[in-house]
Amino acid sequence: MAFCYVIKCSDKSYYVGSTKDIVGRFKNHKLGKVRYTKSRSPLKLIFVKEFETYSEAYNFEQRVKSWKKRKSIENMLNKSDNVVSKYCPVV
Repeated sequence: MAFCYVIKCSDKSYYVGSTKDIVGRFKNHKLGKVRYTKSRSPLKLIFVKEFETYSEAYNFEQRVKSWKKRKSIENMLNKSDNVVSKYCPVV
């Protein structure tokens, strides 16, 4: 299983990424091990979508990053495939 995720940073920017370990990856963000999010705490995991393969997750990440409007990302947050509540209590 793989994941595409969105983190909302304290400066209201979004970080979009993909990973095979959502819990570990978000932990790295919170520990300041990721350059972009290091100085933008506190961080909030706001979107997680599950995929069968990392390739699918990465392709979805690239598609989200190509969207020009913030509103497109914000609209995605309310979709039924957002399973952030499944992982948020853990991280």
